[in-house]
Amino acid sequence: MARCAALASALLVGGTTTATGLYKDVQVDVDGQVSSAGSFALTVADVLAAKGISLADGDRVEPAVSAPVADGETVTVRYSKQVT
Repeated sequence: MARCAALASALLVGGTTTATGLYKDVQVDVDGQVSSAGSFALTVADVLAAKGISLADGDRVEPAVSAPVADGETVTVRYSKQVT
């Protein structure tokens, strides 16, 4: 019984540590408006989707939408604007 409790405890601690390691605090700058986006996102696309940010042709995103996202990173979005 003690072995089961020890194993369960180790799995719980290990799982919590893993989950905490995957969480990222990311800043999102959309045309100069900066907001926080704490997330378990793996890519820039995941961060944008979690924030409800959609893109159109001509919009610029740095880093690239397919790039992995890192803790402390800033994702920059610049919407294209029609010039007349």
